[in-house]
Amino acid sequence: MRQVGGSIEKYYNDLQGLWREIDFCRLNPMECATDIQRYNSNLQEDRVYTFLDELDDRLDNIRSDAYAHVRREDVRQHVMASGDEAISSGVVMATKGIKFELSTLVTNRGNYDQVLFSSNS
Repeated sequence: MRQVGGSIEKYYNDLQGLWREIDFCRLNPMECATDIQRYNSNLQEDRVYTFLDELDDRLDNIRSDAYAHVRREDVRQHVMASGDEAISSGVVMATKGIKFELSTLVTNRGNYDQVLFSSNS
């Protein structure tokens, strides 16, 4: 699935619908809370890669802003939730010649939060 000139909202909502259907049919096989968190984190990273990679080429510059926004929110939520200053690891990826990093957020219920991109900040 690609953006193909459509709105970002439509593209994102279409992906969300597809992922919800997949999640409904393919439940998380893990039982341990740590494994569930790790599984959901990896799944979310894959989905962020998919979303960003299939955006129209005219949005290439936004990819470089993704990491900074996501990282700030990840740290903020982590500190608010646990009071701990530990920071989850980021993932480095190069696509279409632009290097950027992504992080994922996992809720205390073991589910993933959708995190996308930011405008220039």
